[in-house]
Amino acid sequence: MKWLPKEYAGWQDFVKACAAETRTTIARKYGADESKWTFGNAVQVKFNHPMTSAPLVGNQFKIDPFPQQGNGYTGGIGPTVNVGPSVSMRMIVDMSNLDNSQQGLPVGQSCDPKSTNYKDQIDDWRRVTPRVFPFSRKAVDQTAKSVITMEP
Repeated sequence: MKWLPKEYAGWQDFVKACAAETRTTIARKYGADESKWTFGNAVQVKFNHPMTSAPLVGNQFKIDPFPQQGNGYTGGIGPTVNVGPSVSMRMIVDMSNLDNSQQGLPVGQSCDPKSTNYKDQIDDWRRVTPRVFPFSRKAVDQTAKSVITMEP
């Protein structure tokens, strides 16, 4: 029983043809410049706000996609804890000092694109550097940048 396709004289010819076809496919998709054939260009992180598709107002909610940093299967890049937008929150709790706890969000804390907190944590999320998460009233008061009071 022969497993090699009929049009190839040997396995070496078959593997060379597969490699050539793969290179052609990648070049068609990512261009001829091989330096752009990176994992991050192939796999982009996208945070799609539900309002992005709304007519007239949706554009303000858009967050541009950016290169994924890798995963457990990307060889030399090595694994990363950022495996796409499904990583919704990280929290590291210091039980000996709750005010030393840390938290990270993939985008930001606000759903309002006009807020400075709409996408202010993207870089922290990408670098896996969560922010201090104050817990006690004193720590919250010391670190608060603004206060919003909501009344009925």
